[in-house]
Amino acid sequence: MSKLQISRFRTTAKEFAFDGCHKFYIFEDDRVKKEMMDEGWEEKEFYPIKKLPEMFNKCSCALRFIDRCTPNGGFQTIVPQFQNRTTFSWVNCSKKDKSIPAAMKKMTHCTKCACELVSRRDGWKFCIRCGWTQHEEVFPKKE
Repeated sequence: MSKLQISRFRTTAKEFAFDGCHKFYIFEDDRVKKEMMDEGWEEKEFYPIKKLPEMFNKCSCALRFIDRCTPNGGFQTIVPQFQNRTTFSWVNCSKKDKSIPAAMKKMTHCTKCACELVSRRDGWKFCIRCGWTQHEEVFPKKE
């Protein structure tokens, strides 16, 4: 399995949405695409994930950003606006790769609700308040 790594974030997304100017939305779940289309996004605004690095660097304005969309309208900022140092790389991972990325090891607070994270026995951290785990961030669930 191959994952796109965007700066420190890894995704298994197969598609992304681009508004033609500066808004990039990645999603791992097909339900999100349906929700976006229900909100007015058109099929022509969705692209294969392999085009993201080139389109981000060559086809967008300076206000560009990348957000990860989750079902029911949730968002997580992957690349904030005006961040000039965005790197893209492809990472080959076996399905058994459950290692904790170095950036995740340093995390102390939840990216959803900003609460302090608690460590599990296996080294991954989680949030008691909202249930977010680093494992879900790196290895999204497939339903």
